[in-house]
Amino acid sequence: MYEGLANILQLKGMGMTEDAAGFQRAFRLADMIPVVASQAMPKQAMRPAPMPPQMSAPVYREEGGLVDGGKVDGNDYVVDAYTVSALGNGSSDAGGKLLDQSLPQVENTDGSKTGMVQEEIGDGMSDNVSYDVANGGDITEARISQDEYIVDANQVKEIGGGDADEGAARLDKLREEIRQQAYGTKEQPKEISAVKTLREFMKEV
Repeated sequence: MYEGLANILQLKGMGMTEDAAGFQRAFRLADMIPVVASQAMPKQAMRPAPMPPQMSAPVYREEGGLVDGGKVDGNDYVVDAYTVSALGNGSSDAGGKLLDQSLPQVENTDGSKTGMVQEEIGDGMSDNVSYDVANGGDITEARISQDEYIVDANQVKEIGGGDADEGAARLDKLREEIRQQAYGTKEQPKEISAVKTLREFMKEV
């Protein structure tokens, strides 16, 4: 999978999966490293690796839980909400419209979700819109956030001159360039506790 779907399936936030004893528990990426390492030991019985947090049991958040978003393709590319906003100089709507106008105008042959993710709940990093994944191999579910933008697999292929991997690589470079210009770094800005910060501020007012 290239970074586009990795962004859809990015291991951000917490998920629920079974531990070695069969109990449901929350996992972070750091938690999974020793689990996978222990499973790789040759003298131990091999077990399937635990599902990544994004693909496991639903994580319900204070925004109201998961929303069913429909389906996406495993070769789609997701532009994160920070990058979409940066394209619109701070406006997600403007960034989304610019992508609508600029991306190759090709047919969405599988009827999967494309364009801006617009829901009434959640934020740009809440991962609370759930999609079924077609052509994703073992990955059957993806979590996408409000104001992220889904580039259709056919558009990705067109951008790569007929090669989906090349298209994804070019989109990776574009995303990094936009972040660098807008935020001074190629990395995605960290998630903040906006609700907590605002509540504490209002207590002082």
